[in-house]
Amino acid sequence: MATQKEWICPKCGKGKILKGANAYACNYFKSLDDKCDFRIYETYFGKEITDELVEQLISGQETEVFQDLKKKDGSTFSASLFYEDGFIKPKFRNKTLEISCPICQGQIEETPFAYVCENALEKENTSCSLYISKVIAKHRLSSKELEELLTQSHTSSFISDFEDGEGENFSARLLLEEGKIIFNSLVCKCPKCGDGDLRVTKKSYSCSNWKNKSCDFSIWREISFREITPEEIKVLCEDKITPVLKGFKAKDGKKYDGKLSLNDDFKIVIV
Repeated sequence: MATQKEWICPKCGKGKILKGANAYACNYFKSLDDKCDFRIYETYFGKEITDELVEQLISGQETEVFQDLKKKDGSTFSASLFYEDGFIKPKFRNKTLEISCPICQGQIEETPFAYVCENALEKENTSCSLYISKVIAKHRLSSKELEELLTQSHTSSFISDFEDGEGENFSARLLLEEGKIIFNSLVCKCPKCGDGDLRVTKKSYSCSNWKNKSCDFSIWREISFREITPEEIKVLCEDKITPVLKGFKAKDGKKYDGKLSLNDDFKIVIV
């Protein structure tokens, strides 16, 4: 039979800490007026306390950061545990992501408002610039979008519900460059001039050479009462025709399906 561990009580320094039915308690008792009430219960904030954790706490060490401690309302929080003044207390910490920082390979911490590299949180000698807000232009990042930014430095798809300072929606991909977020409205190369970039604007997909008037190529973002996505425009420009798209609507309100085609005059027709 394994021998039960014993530790000198950190509170009274006289008794030993023994494991009981539901707590680790000091055994010092000389009289009702001379006894020790030190206890470490079997669970704190939903975390089971093991012999190893008891040894850490009694010796004055701080435990590792637990990501799944629970509040009374059932919500979780991150904290390490430590012993102070006769009590086991939490030291609150930010949650950490499993993905390392793409800049310095440090841990990424989740704060209430952003995802930040631990090395960017240092008050002195900051060695990293990674900072990604949880909400960007009124759009709340999904876990998939965050993972894409951290692993491939950009989101795979356009995000269509960004909002500018005037309350207007706009679409863009997100790029992560040197730890900062950048909006990228580039869809593909212009199929007409081959030199400009086709970019998403508020109402259309327009060639970047439109500004210097060397190319007038443009496609409305809404055709026959249907929103055309950047991904569909990319296929149209590269293949000259899309697969069948659902949800077009005639002037009489009747819905129909069709393909967008780019003809030799670089005009859009539905076939």
